[in-house]
Amino acid sequence: MIEKIVRRLFNKSRSSTPQDEGAESREEYKPKYNTIGHEFLDLEKIVGATCPDYKVLDDIIDEAKRRIEPKQKYSRQDALKILRTIGNILTEKGFEYYTTDTPLLSNSLKGKIDCDDLSIIYLSIAEVLNLPLVGIRAPHHLFVRWKLIKGSYVNWETTSMTKATDEEYKNEFRIMKDSIKEKAFLRGLSRQEVLSYAYSNIAYVFYFRNDIISSYEYVQKSLELNPKNDLAYNTRGSIFSKKQDLDKSISDFSQAIRLDPSNDNYHYNRGCVWNKKGDLNRAISDFSQAILLNSNVDFYYCDRGIVLSKKGNMDEAIADFNAAISLKPDNHINHFNLAIGLAKKGEYYGALASYNEVLQLCPEFAYDTKSKQFCDMIAKIKQK
Repeated sequence: MIEKIVRRLFNKSRSSTPQDEGAESREEYKPKYNTIGHEFLDLEKIVGATCPDYKVLDDIIDEAKRRIEPKQKYSRQDALKILRTIGNILTEKGFEYYTTDTPLLSNSLKGKIDCDDLSIIYLSIAEVLNLPLVGIRAPHHLFVRWKLIKGSYVNWETTSMTKATDEEYKNEFRIMKDSIKEKAFLRGLSRQEVLSYAYSNIAYVFYFRNDIISSYEYVQKSLELNPKNDLAYNTRGSIFSKKQDLDKSISDFSQAIRLDPSNDNYHYNRGCVWNKKGDLNRAISDFSQAILLNSNVDFYYCDRGIVLSKKGNMDEAIADFNAAISLKPDNHINHFNLAIGLAKKGEYYGALASYNEVLQLCPEFAYDTKSKQFCDMIAKIKQK
């Protein structure tokens, strides 16, 4: 079976990071190769890639060239041996599997590496040695496929250094038939489609730096290269939401959902925009779908509870606030939402108890304007 994403797989002890091994100054080093990985780094210069990153990638490729002898034809055994060799090189060089929300190759080459960047390194080696490897996308995941003769192939899960079947990926990543029909996942990506993810990753970084102009520029390029990039639609939907262009935002989140209907975050994001538009029923529907897909996220319940409260469904709202608290009891906002819900229902003592819990978790919240509004609400309840 494919290893769970949260598990660390390259976990051999190491005394240094890959960049500690004689990285030259950024002014002196000139890259040896021009692979897909090097193009990722070229693009990432604007968000922090430096010459030592190229040196690490070149060293990995040099080691692969030393250990792997290219052939005219490869058997399945040959393919598996070469794929394991590449994995072993990365393990020996001290790389450790690590998940991140901002997968940049330049960050991964410093030692902690995610699935996308592991696959980019495999593809970079393949370009230099002319190996028949292509990148394959699963939801929020990239792996590689070795193409054999007569249409057969080997899927290689880079995070665990094991082969895997299409069915295993479908089950592990909840890939729906609609996603296969849309050609979003489990098909061979062209080189430019792989490069699309470099652009969408950078767009994501710029978005969280609040550089919306740069984020939009990069996400547009990403979608030009790969119109099936669900991550890019999600980021652009967030950009449109921030710009209050709500119809375009909903359109992009809907396209992301069409490509990956099993992604809970996409449903949640669209629900937030429906809420902004005042379409409470559709907001509740999307929040409910997000919860159905992933019942372990506290703010899914919290936001659905807020919308239910707007509709006057206080018992359901309070149930959602309690569910959020059970998932994240140390989040003072969850307790505050419960306090507001109880106050709206007229439960004076319950509301006060929840508010006291808020102040125990976050004493400075007493000075927040929301805190004053709550105290005014409680005072009116007490007067009744």
